[in-house]
Amino acid sequence: MWTFVANAGNSITVSVAEVEPTVNLTPWIRLIGPTGALLTSATGTVSAQINNLIAPVSGTYTLLVSSYINALTGTGAYNLIVTGVPPQLPDLTLDFGPGVGLYSLMNQGAQFPLAPAWLGLHPVSPTLVTSGRLDGNFQDDLLLVFPGSGTWARFNNSTWVQLHGLDASTVTAADLNNNGVDDVIVTFPGYGIWVRYDSGTWTQLHGFAAARIVAGRIDAGIQTDLVISFPGLGVWGYYNNNTWVSLHGQNADDIKVANLDANPIEDIVVNLPGAGIWARYNNTGWVQLHPVNANGMATGNVDGDAGGRADLVINFPGYGVYALMNSSTWVGLHSFSAPRLATADLDANGAADIILNFQGYGVWAFMNGANWVFLHGFDVESIVPGRYDTY
Repeated sequence: MWTFVANAGNSITVSVAEVEPTVNLTPWIRLIGPTGALLTSATGTVSAQINNLIAPVSGTYTLLVSSYINALTGTGAYNLIVTGVPPQLPDLTLDFGPGVGLYSLMNQGAQFPLAPAWLGLHPVSPTLVTSGRLDGNFQDDLLLVFPGSGTWARFNNSTWVQLHGLDASTVTAADLNNNGVDDVIVTFPGYGIWVRYDSGTWTQLHGFAAARIVAGRIDAGIQTDLVISFPGLGVWGYYNNNTWVSLHGQNADDIKVANLDANPIEDIVVNLPGAGIWARYNNTGWVQLHPVNANGMATGNVDGDAGGRADLVINFPGYGVYALMNSSTWVGLHSFSAPRLATADLDANGAADIILNFQGYGVWAFMNGANWVFLHGFDVESIVPGRYDTY
């Protein structure tokens, strides 16, 4: 077991390699965050690597190095290297809709919001857009659907690649096979759910179409799981890339996965039409958070607490935007409705800021729970944070 200290936003890279002679080591590394949650893991025949993981909170991180074979009893000498770079300011990709298109607000390493720069990405407004590390490096890539033109990726803030000729109705990026590269999970209407593993070939995951797909670690396993809402069949979990489990009989029209109680297992938040907002803590049972339905949800460590506990930001139609802090306290943020919202630590100080679109008033950021910052006068269709540049 090894420990090191990192600040929120640091990019962490870990590599371990056998030193000859060894006896069936097959190294396995697991990275544990300050809260005790497993963040990621990697294994290999003679070496393993975790590439450019962004530290979610400041604190002490733990590395476990062991053998992946022989009931974890393999032994041998190894070299362990841990490197990190200072916090990188996140960028924002915003879809301004038909007639304007897709833009990114690039922070260029400057102290936000003093010198951001707008970058035009595409004149066509996508029907869907999300982000992920599709090629395994430290830059986030975009995963998009352009109406009538299929499913696309924008790699490293520069290169457009068509992934499939069909338009997907859901798009998600997640590392299902636990090798450091996000896989592409989509729903093709009429064809079910498909996965493109490691930028390779397409594999069908399920024959039914999904309405929502969200990724997270919702059990005690080391692999990323999926939470999926199937129309008419309710909410299901796809655990460890192999096991289907029914989680709720009702359909959810919004799903979020985040560590709400700062323990090693992520929690699920669903918006159930007509039944309000519910949470499934620690993969065990459902608890109602609010009887009123949401129209827009986001999660992030808004108060910047050292435990890294995620807070829940919700838009209640007719009531405005509220935050559920530390799973216990409701705080009103604004009386206006903002169905498009997201969180990102725009100033890299360890606290997630809230980015919102107030219809008719443009895009704003609520910084550090105190200050409103105007970003743009146009309304948007979506807000997708990510680290798209190299600053």
